[in-house]
Amino acid sequence: MACVLGRHPQAEPELPCTFKKFRLSQIQVKFVLVTKDHTERALPPLKKALEKALRPTIRAWAFAPRSAIILNQALARKHGLIDTTS
Repeated sequence: MACVLGRHPQAEPELPCTFKKFRLSQIQVKFVLVTKDHTERALPPLKKALEKALRPTIRAWAFAPRSAIILNQALARKHGLIDTTS
């Protein structure tokens, strides 16, 4: 993201063309934490702690208030976020 914003001009040539065309005002950012051995019932307090820890970052970048997500392995597989063959 910093490269797209022009904060690291030395890395700009390495960016794919599609990244250079991003309009950051149109991008929705999500922070996703996948836990290994937690049940779905154990996720809400972890989500609350993650949201609290990320609050300064979310505010500074003007991301949506619910930008932090926490999933266990089963949910991450269901949403296609981790390899289903392992």
